[in-house]
Amino acid sequence: MLYRAASKATGGSLDLFIVTPGVGGIVGELEGFVLTWILRWIISGVALAIVVQIFPHEISYDTIGALVMATIAIGLVNSLVRPVLRFLTAPLNCLTLGLFGLVLNGLLFLATPYIVPHFHVKPGLGAFVAPILMGIISAVLGYFIPDDKGDDRR
Repeated sequence: MLYRAASKATGGSLDLFIVTPGVGGIVGELEGFVLTWILRWIISGVALAIVVQIFPHEISYDTIGALVMATIAIGLVNSLVRPVLRFLTAPLNCLTLGLFGLVLNGLLFLATPYIVPHFHVKPGLGAFVAPILMGIISAVLGYFIPDDKGDDRR
């Protein structure tokens, strides 16, 4: 069961907890974090599915499992590989006033089919615009999910 609680200790901010009978405290907060994390992965999957519908000739998948695996792969590549590559390409990014960051995002998106079988991305404009649209769609849908502190932005 979800509920929001205002606390004087946190300055009156709203905190999101999942209440399980007999369980509370840090476990309840951890479950709330996991729920938020899962919801964000689902939002990323929905965003990827929408992007595939926008670019049907450039991006496709054979099965729903491939779409789910592609969502996981893109999330892991963006959280593990991208920060290292951004650090290594920082001088080039500065010279291009940040435009190389878009190229890097497109290249990482193009790498996804090598990780996930049955997910296909053709090189082209769609492959470089897709990560941008995926980020915008995820941000819009993620607006309705409370952040880790439980602050509701609606």
